[in-house]
Amino acid sequence: MSGLRLILTVEDMGAGTRFASLNALLADPEAQIYAPVAAALESSTKERFDTNVGPDGEAWEPSLRAKEQSGRTLTDQGHLRDSVHGASDPAGLEVGTADQRARIHQFGGEIVAKTDGGLAFRLADGGFRRPKKVTMPARPFIGLSAGDEGVIVRITEGALKRTVQ
Repeated sequence: MSGLRLILTVEDMGAGTRFASLNALLADPEAQIYAPVAAALESSTKERFDTNVGPDGEAWEPSLRAKEQSGRTLTDQGHLRDSVHGASDPAGLEVGTADQRARIHQFGGEIVAKTDGGLAFRLADGGFRRPKKVTMPARPFIGLSAGDEGVIVRITEGALKRTVQ
């Protein structure tokens, strides 16, 4: 995956050992925890494109296109949203995208033209713009929200309850 992904790693205060014990206790942690968590995180990540709110609860700065067309930011054609996927295997889970545009939208930054012709952008009114550089604001869409953390806890608790019953 060359785009952007979220990998959760637990390494503090003996939690890794506890998770190893948990994995041994559960018959199939991938099916019972990892796959459902990956699916839930994929869903909540895609929802952010509808709400225009990052995992930190902060609203994204609206794009010029979204303002002029009364649309949503980062959802002109939906390619970035549709590229988000969750996956799991016996070792854990990840949620991310291989879309090369993900990094600049997640973290923001400056895009500088590689040629003298500049960067070519079609504006919402149909016109073109050819700046030498543009600065993109960060619009984080991958990450854990407070709601995501609650879902992870509920899925894990449910798996544990089913195991001990």
